[in-house]
Amino acid sequence: MFAKRIPESTMHPILFEIGGFTVYTYGLFVAGGIAIAFLLGLRRSRRRGIPEQVIYNLIFLAILVGIIGARLIHVTAGWSYYQRNFLEIFLLRQGGLAIQGGLLFGLAGGVWYLRRRKIIVRPALDNFFLYLPLGQAIGRIGCFLNGCCYGKASNLPWAVNFPFLTNRVHPTQIYYVLSDATLFLILYIFSRTETKPGELTAWYLILYGFIRSAVDSLRGDLLPGFLGLYTTQWYAVLFAVIGVITLIRCRQRL
Repeated sequence: MFAKRIPESTMHPILFEIGGFTVYTYGLFVAGGIAIAFLLGLRRSRRRGIPEQVIYNLIFLAILVGIIGARLIHVTAGWSYYQRNFLEIFLLRQGGLAIQGGLLFGLAGGVWYLRRRKIIVRPALDNFFLYLPLGQAIGRIGCFLNGCCYGKASNLPWAVNFPFLTNRVHPTQIYYVLSDATLFLILYIFSRTETKPGELTAWYLILYGFIRSAVDSLRGDLLPGFLGLYTTQWYAVLFAVIGVITLIRCRQRL
């Protein structure tokens, strides 16, 4: 999945240091994006009458399981590197979270918890999936400043030059930022209309799958897999399929 680990000499991998404690740009932006998305989801959930303790437990579980899943997918894909640098598996602040793993594990954990508490799953998930692309857009700024997830060589006027690369490349991180921000706006406008429970989640999965498949085709740090597609693109297909199935079920039952 990953061709190589990004060298440390990136654009701005370290935001600042205080008394020997390092604040990494990637970790700060990802954490900030997650916090904003879940705080907005928390507010929307309160307005829709979901018990507050249920919301807090859902957020905690989704974040915990999501981070574990995101790191697991990343480490598994780059095992050739991490088996030689085992302790770096636990250095999350330096980067290395596969959003696909976070989504799959977080979604599965959230659905399990909501069903266990006998809370209707679809509208509860809509409250958070509406704001998730906004959080992702913020997190991708951290990717750009860290230098990870870079694109293929390009001569376009907006191509960027990273210190560890010899050629200018597509700023795929910025493509993600713009795409995720646009996805948030689409979902937000859609949420202002009469939607059936689960439709926001379904459309997120469908459109996010399309975004990842399209932008990932320009990535320069990935290795082709089955049928010439990157592993991340196969995850994108999976998300789109789940989204289509969810959308069909939403419209059949309500």
